[in-house]
Amino acid sequence: MAAGGARGPRRGRAGAGAGAGAGAGAGAGAGAEGLLRLAALAAALAAAAGARAGPGGESGPGAAPGGARPSMVLFFVDDLAYGDLGATGAPGIRTPNIDRLAKEGRRLTGWYSAASICSPSRASLMTGRHFVRTGVYPGALNCNAETGMHLEELTLGEVMKGAGYRTQMLGKWHLGQRPDYLPHNRGFDHYLGVPYSVDQGSLKDHNCKQKDCPYLPLLRDGEILEQPVDPETLTEKYVEEAKGFIEDSVASGDPFLLVYASSHVHVSVPGKPQFAGKAFQGSQRRGRFGDAVAETDWALGELMNKLDSLGVGDDALIVMTSDNGPWMAKETDCGSPGPFRGLWALLNGGYWDTGKGSTWEGGYRMPAFARWPGIIPPGSTSQQPLSTLDILPTFARIGGASLPQGIVLDGHDITHVLEHGDGEQGEREVWADGMPIWRQKDPMEIGALRMGRFKLHFLTQSGFGEDPVVAHDPPLVFDVDEDPAEQFPLDPEDPEISQLLEEGAARRLELNATIARRPPAQKGGFRKYALCNQPVFDDCFNTGPQGQEPLEL
Repeated sequence: MAAGGARGPRRGRAGAGAGAGAGAGAGAGAGAEGLLRLAALAAALAAAAGARAGPGGESGPGAAPGGARPSMVLFFVDDLAYGDLGATGAPGIRTPNIDRLAKEGRRLTGWYSAASICSPSRASLMTGRHFVRTGVYPGALNCNAETGMHLEELTLGEVMKGAGYRTQMLGKWHLGQRPDYLPHNRGFDHYLGVPYSVDQGSLKDHNCKQKDCPYLPLLRDGEILEQPVDPETLTEKYVEEAKGFIEDSVASGDPFLLVYASSHVHVSVPGKPQFAGKAFQGSQRRGRFGDAVAETDWALGELMNKLDSLGVGDDALIVMTSDNGPWMAKETDCGSPGPFRGLWALLNGGYWDTGKGSTWEGGYRMPAFARWPGIIPPGSTSQQPLSTLDILPTFARIGGASLPQGIVLDGHDITHVLEHGDGEQGEREVWADGMPIWRQKDPMEIGALRMGRFKLHFLTQSGFGEDPVVAHDPPLVFDVDEDPAEQFPLDPEDPEISQLLEEGAARRLELNATIARRPPAQKGGFRKYALCNQPVFDDCFNTGPQGQEPLEL
C-alpha cells in the first residue's frame, strides 16, 4: 500500500471516565485563577490534618491499605525516548535497573508527555495543567530568563507539602532560574541541580553557543555551589543528595516526595555533545548516548537499592518517565523514538524530524513505568492513553492531599489504572473526551488530538526544521494502536471515520476556545539575569571559541 494511501477504520474502544481533575473547558480565566492561588494553598494546608492518618489507622483517599501513606519517587529523564531502554527494545543499551522497575510494576505503554519541549512539559508536570495555562511557552526558557512559570501556579511540591510530605527536587528544573522561581520557593524543602538544560551553559573547555549564557551552574537552593559544574560528576552528586534525603526522611518517620529530574540524556555543549561519568564511558555499544543512558539507569538503581536497604522499598511508589522525545537533529547523540517514527511525514512531507518539538508520536509518546509493591501487580501493563498531566492529581489522591480549589486541573486521577489496569474491552478510558497534542510554536494551538485508539492531525510540521506548517482539511487520521509509526492514514470518506472527524474537529475548537492562557513567560533573555558566583560578573562567561558542532543532516 502507498504511504499516503487511506484505509478503512477499526474504531474499537472509545476511551474514559473523567478523573479527579476538572474538564479542560470548565475553568475560570487566568486572572481569577491568580486571585485564588493563595486561597487554594491555604485550603490544602488546612486539609492536611484530615488527610493524615487518624484513629484506627485510616488515612486520606487513595492511601495504601492499613492507613500508611506511601513515599513517592518521580524519576523524570530529559529527552529520553521510547526506544532507548532494554525494557522497550533498545538493542545496544543495557538498562537492568529500569528493566527491573518495569518487571516489578506496570508498563504504561500509552503514556504521553504534556508537551514535546522541556520547559512546557515540566510546567504541566508540576501543575497538572496544560502548559499554556501556566504561561510557559513558546519553547524552552532561556538560561537568563527574566521570568519563569507564573508564581500564581500551585506546584506538585506545594500540594504534597500541604499534606505533610517532606519534599526534595533534584536536577533539571527549567521553570525559571531567578530566586522566586526556583524549587525551594515553589513547595520543595530543598533543591540541588542545574536549573536548565546542560547545553545552556559553558564548560571550562567548551563554549555554549547560546548568547549570554554563563558557565553552567550547580545550585543548592538559591546558592551556586559550583560554576562551571563538571558534568562527569553531576549524576553522582544528584544520587548522593537523593540518598541522603531518603535516609533523613525515613529517620523522621514522615512520608516524602522525591523528584529526581535527571540532566541526562539531553545533549551538552558544542564539542562535548554527550557526557557520562568516567565509570560509564565506553560501556555501551550505543556509544556516547548509550553511556549517558547507562548512568541514568545506575542512578535509578541506586535509589531503589537505598529504599530497599532502609526497609521501605515495598512502601514506596516509583514512577519513571521522560519529558519529551528525542532531539533528532543531534543524530547519534540523541535517542530513538522506537516504533513512533512519523513515517507519513518522511514519505509524504519530505522531513524526518518527527521527535522532540513535533506533534508526531515520537515527540509525545514516552516510556513510563510505575512500581508500588503489593498495590500495583508486577509484570502488568496499561495500554490506554495516559499523561504527565495525571501525575499531580494521582499523587495527591494517593498521598491524601487536597487538590487545589478554584483552579482548573487538566490531568486525571489514574490511581485505578495503576492498581487495576485498563479494565474490560470497551470500558471508558481516562482520556475518552480527547487528549490535546499541543504545538510548540506559532500558531500556539492544538495541532493533534488523541481520541481513543485514533489520532487526528490538524496541523503538522517537523520538530526543528524550516518546513512550513501544513493544515490538513480533512485532518489526517491514524489508528495509532495498529499503526504506531503513523504511516497509513485512514479513509476520511468512510462513514465511521467521517463521524470521528466531525466529533474531533468540534472538540478541538471547543478546547482551543475555552482553555484559558496566561501571557507567555518566554520573552527572551537578558545578560543581567544570568547566574554568576564571581565578584566580576563578566568572569562567569566563556569568551573563547565554540566547540565543534555535531554535523547536521
